Amino acid sequence: MNITQINSVFFNGDAVSTLAIQTHKMFNDMGYNSALVADLFSEIDEAEVLAFKDYDTSTVMETIAYLTSRFLRLDNKTYYLKEYLKALVNYNKGKSRNLIENADVRIWHFGAFYPTFQYFHEKDFLFYHGITYPYLSNFTKFGLFSKNMLQATLDMQPRVITHSEFIKQSIMALGFPEHSIRKLPPFTNINIPYQEHTHNKPKFVAYGRYSLNKQIPSMAKFCNESNIEFTHFGDNMQTKEFKEQYKKAMQYASSKVRILPKQPTIDKFLKVANIYVSASLHEGFGRPIIEAYAHSLPVICKDGTAMSEIVKDGVTGYLFNHFDEIPALADRIIHKYKEFSMAAYKESKKYSMAAYKEGLLNIINEKYK
Repeated sequence: MNITQINSVFFNGDAVSTLAIQTHKMFNDMGYNSALVADLFSEIDEAEVLAFKDYDTSTVMETIAYLTSRFLRLDNKTYYLKEYLKALVNYNKGKSRNLIENADVRIWHFGAFYPTFQYFHEKDFLFYHGITYPYLSNFTKFGLFSKNMLQATLDMQPRVITHSEFIKQSIMALGFPEHSIRKLPPFTNINIPYQEHTHNKPKFVAYGRYSLNKQIPSMAKFCNESNIEFTHFGDNMQTKEFKEQYKKAMQYASSKVRILPKQPTIDKFLKVANIYVSASLHEGFGRPIIEAYAHSLPVICKDGTAMSEIVKDGVTGYLFNHFDEIPALADRIIHKYKEFSMAAYKESKKYSMAAYKEGLLNIINEKYK
């Protein structure tokens, strides 16, 4: 069986890219012919890129609009332009089109929107990772373009795969039928024994890109004022928004609060902490939480969206509405730390590669039986 996954760009460390790459390796290990196709460029070697060049010239205007919207959002434009031009020079004409058109199964990762999407067919799978109304911005060209593409694609009534009940409900709010949506939580390939953590006092950790919705400056400010140890690391370079949020968070850096750029590994930071925290206003799933669980870390996160589905309030951690609730919640966890920590570790086992593989194959077989 030939399986092709299509995304706009494959970034190192990006959650959707990581999931697609790990799924690609999973399919290959199972003996399938798996391929990755990127519409613009890829930071990984496995993907064939610039798929839109293989399609008809009617996509030219859409391509220009899309390229413009993508590059305007990037901060390190010189780097990404070089990546794009490098992909253009190394382009293998016809290969990406053949990989898309000759695939028995096509999985489109709908984290971004791109010219080749007009070739999406109702027999295909739409793996939707993103946030729908009212979270997509009304005030940018990219946001409006994304909304229009989402609605047009959903109008084709494809089989949609989502990570959470929150995303499922938000798509249904657009009029998409429930019977065409399949929920498939992501997985963590972290498989380590239960980890002991020192827990005489709270030591917070968080990671993820410095996007506006994550409220990282606010968390840094609160921990600084509350004298709580806190470390955050993540992508601070990709867009202007990330860079601005990083600078704001850095204002509260101290001996207690560490604000760091993207790190090559999460392990050493999660080992020395004892509670994972998140103040995100909205998340489609929140993969770092299940990775924290796998490191035996209880979680405190803001109530709402998909976060409420992952954190079992009072069992694997706590949900909060206001920052001033956090210290008392942290103290409760510290008081019964082993109980919370073990519950978090056991919860991580629900998000195994085996469970994800079984779920994805069931969805594919259901459609093509």
